[in-house]
Amino acid sequence: MMHTRKMLTAASLFLLLLALPAASGAQTMGVLMLERLSTLDTWGTGGRPYAMGGAYTSISDDALGLIYNPAGIARSRGREISFGMHQLWQDIDENYDGNLTGTQGSYTAFGHIAAIFPYETYTTDLKFGFGVFRVGSSNLEYVKDASRPDLGGAVRNVFLQTGNIYHYKFAVAGNISKSIAVGGTFVIWDESPNFTEEISYSGPGDSSYVFIDNVTADLDGVSFEFGVIARFSTLFHAGLVFSTPAWITYQGSGSEYYDGTYQDGSGWTTEPYPFHGEEKFTLPMNFRFGTSLQAENLIVALDVSYADYRQTEYDGTRIYYENDPTIDILRQIWSYRAGAELTIPWTALSLRAGYMYLPLPFKGMDELIYIEEEGNEFWLTTEWEFATAQEERHYYTAGIGYVFDDILAFDIAVSRGSFERSTFWLTEKKVCTEFIASAAYRF
Repeated sequence: MMHTRKMLTAASLFLLLLALPAASGAQTMGVLMLERLSTLDTWGTGGRPYAMGGAYTSISDDALGLIYNPAGIARSRGREISFGMHQLWQDIDENYDGNLTGTQGSYTAFGHIAAIFPYETYTTDLKFGFGVFRVGSSNLEYVKDASRPDLGGAVRNVFLQTGNIYHYKFAVAGNISKSIAVGGTFVIWDESPNFTEEISYSGPGDSSYVFIDNVTADLDGVSFEFGVIARFSTLFHAGLVFSTPAWITYQGSGSEYYDGTYQDGSGWTTEPYPFHGEEKFTLPMNFRFGTSLQAENLIVALDVSYADYRQTEYDGTRIYYENDPTIDILRQIWSYRAGAELTIPWTALSLRAGYMYLPLPFKGMDELIYIEEEGNEFWLTTEWEFATAQEERHYYTAGIGYVFDDILAFDIAVSRGSFERSTFWLTEKKVCTEFIASAAYRF
């Protein structure tokens, strides 16, 4: 059994970064960490926009404009407070050379809380907004089983991670004419992931080993967003959002230990080894454009976004494939979102549906991690390979909303989607179902 693109690493993703210089395997492992932390593609929230597939750039006329287009809050109806929750279910199947393992998990999480306040001036009316938004989930659980005759036994990888990415947003917006509104946002990134990784092996006789490490980390960053919404007619609207690069610092600490048993039954163990360190990343700019047709009882919207993730940097260095620096392990991404909202005539009830096409920016995936030994020395080897997308990530959404007396709005949404990717040895498929509920009080 031949395997390629091996990288000597330590078990935890954070220790992977500490153990290697920026020009070696830490490049690839750093991107793997960014993907697992969901920083490469932050999402939206809110029952109404989520049910419309997130195609909200040219609408954003409420507190959720803080996340979709800050210019939109200029057209909100006075003061508003908004709140939301998420429930996520995910199934992950890992098939390594015919060894199929599956995990299932469900998570309940805070979605957002946001508020808008108007401020009148002699020349224009400004709207100020503040919100805390959950824009990505780091909850992840997978198991990989592999029969490896070349290693003389079977290997198991178990990875458990919890955490969410939050954006703290401070925005100001105003109408510069009857048809054009502009806005800007200062964004603070925050995430506190925790993960445990276990790498085990069972071989001939009583031989076995296990490597376990536990990590507590903190991710902080800043970025800026600028938006505009133009109303070309009562029917046709357009919006544009530009996001600056995000400057992110990742700090973590934890401990690891290793023990095992030889074939003759004798064994060994190591004392827990503590570690701590810090890494810096720069995520690329992002552009998002949206259009919508807004009739009295019907809205149809389309969003297109672009980001060149090849511009992502790790400690000030462009991220590339270590074996060939001319090859990027991240790619440029075009994402598409479409949605519609139908308000039942003479009622306050709205029906919504949408679609999201969100390709993964990372070209590769880690196939397997195992321990290698020589004399009294041991190390961890990560087998990594470029992946082929068998099914790009896409989601279907639907939802309903109701407004009481034009003051209190309730919205719910559900989405379901999947993706599948594979290397020569490993096939990974993930199916996600998410439920979002939100409410807004306007006064």
